[in-house]
Amino acid sequence: MRVGDPVWIETKKGRIGWIDNPWILKDGTPADLLCKVNIEGEDHFKWHRISELKIREEDKETEIKMENTGKEKIEFSEFLEIEKKLEIKIGRITVVEDVPKSNKLIKLTVDFGTETRTVVTNIKPLLNPTDEQIAANLRTSLGMAMSLVDKKFAFITNLKPVTMMGIESTAMIMPGEIENGNMVTSNGNPGTKLL
Repeated sequence: MRVGDPVWIETKKGRIGWIDNPWILKDGTPADLLCKVNIEGEDHFKWHRISELKIREEDKETEIKMENTGKEKIEFSEFLEIEKKLEIKIGRITVVEDVPKSNKLIKLTVDFGTETRTVVTNIKPLLNPTDEQIAANLRTSLGMAMSLVDKKFAFITNLKPVTMMGIESTAMIMPGEIENGNMVTSNGNPGTKLL
């Protein structure tokens, strides 16, 4: 058990707030530890022997899942295998175009320093208008997406080309989390290799 672990004290829920330093009995065996437990919904704590507590496994599992980003942890050796395969570079978006008959796709022209590529991405629904765009009556998703021009992002550049809505896409944008239309941009010159 560690500080912060969710525990049961009889029928009450609590969390370990402090654990006494371990000590050894005269016969050399470890003594039962005392710990301070903060009771949920109460503004006080109680002292208990650690052997009297039971870990709330279901709550601990939920916390681990919440701490996790939704993806399971991988071994370092797995990362090395992925790293060998992926090529990630910075690209600067120069043109944004709507993809006809699609509510989700936009077509990007991306400058990678020594070459220009076409990237088709499904981020159009995640982009929100700025106040300036609303004032200028640019209420379409394409108008909102125009704010991407001249922005730099990380792209996976060694994917096999894929055709979406009749347009060949030769890289994949990695925009990070998109919140209120804001995306995580990258610094560096187009073509800079990140991985």
